[in-house]
Amino acid sequence: MTTVSVSFGAIQRMNDEITGGWIVEQQRARERDGVPVCAIVRVQGPGFDVTLPVGQCGSGGGGRPVLTPREQELIDLWRRLHLDGPEFSPGNLQAFVKRASRLS
Repeated sequence: MTTVSVSFGAIQRMNDEITGGWIVEQQRARERDGVPVCAIVRVQGPGFDVTLPVGQCGSGGGGRPVLTPREQELIDLWRRLHLDGPEFSPGNLQAFVKRASRLS
């Protein structure tokens, strides 16, 4: 079973609780408050565990030097959906969550 969580600051949702409306709501609230829009996505499952920053999270630390094939697949998807820069589409984040949750 794959578990996906998305955190905006201290607010976290998991799996089916992560909706496009919730992502937009969190993004707009941060923009309105004048704070950087940063989401942290964690995907865990058998043989993989990856944490990825989305938006204006600043520089992050490195991970393991060798990734599992599933972890590399997730990172490739994250890049293809343009979630690796300071600006992101809520729809792309939701698409990432849906596709990541199907991994096993």
